[in-house]
Amino acid sequence: MPDPREVIFGRLEALRFELDAIDPKAGFGVEGKFAAAVGIDKTTYSLIKKLERDLPFTAACRIKDRWGISLDWLYYGEQTAGAQIMAKIGRGPIEAKRPTPKRKAG
Repeated sequence: MPDPREVIFGRLEALRFELDAIDPKAGFGVEGKFAAAVGIDKTTYSLIKKLERDLPFTAACRIKDRWGISLDWLYYGEQTAGAQIMAKIGRGPIEAKRPTPKRKAG
């Protein structure tokens, strides 16, 4: 069973804000622009925000396809997937653990 609507919406908003922080010119700070990017209208997004509607699976799949976000993280909050997601968009603990390039001796 997926997590409750409010938890899933919290993850959706976290993703939206993170994407907006990375690229403010994309306009994802505006709910309608983010909604359009995932293939839903702003009314549907509003209903999701009000916890009156579930995140459509097709929208979740668009998120997965566009940004590589795991459906397990969106719907179930799997921590491993969450860490991978944050690293993928360049903002997370895995990013800090990447090895530094070796310098040539000389």
